[in-house]
Amino acid sequence: MLGVWFAFRIVKAARHAPGGFVFQVLNRGGGRTKLFNSRRDHLAFQSCLVETLQIVPIRLLTYCVMPNHWHLLLWPERDGQLAQFMMRLTTRHVRRWLTAHDQVGTGHLYQGRFKSFACQSD
Repeated sequence: MLGVWFAFRIVKAARHAPGGFVFQVLNRGGGRTKLFNSRRDHLAFQSCLVETLQIVPIRLLTYCVMPNHWHLLLWPERDGQLAQFMMRLTTRHVRRWLTAHDQVGTGHLYQGRFKSFACQSD
């Protein structure tokens, strides 16, 4: 009997984040991992933010860094800009953090994909 094999590619649906709206964006360390243990960790994250802003310009209104998570307030101008910015930022931050903490190859840093919520005008 001849078997038929199909290759399936699982792709999560793109998030709908239209331009022209302000979004609160956040992510947490997986397993309650402390992302920011020192001033060096804070500076490294700020550096990642600046470098990503140079590659994917987006309006960063403010941000807040907590020991195991962070919040950003972003205002994309065009559709898809938020996702593009966040992909670059989180990838850059994860690589730097894992390298700085001798954790390369140990698994995920974040608990999952970033979360984003549109802010209301009122």
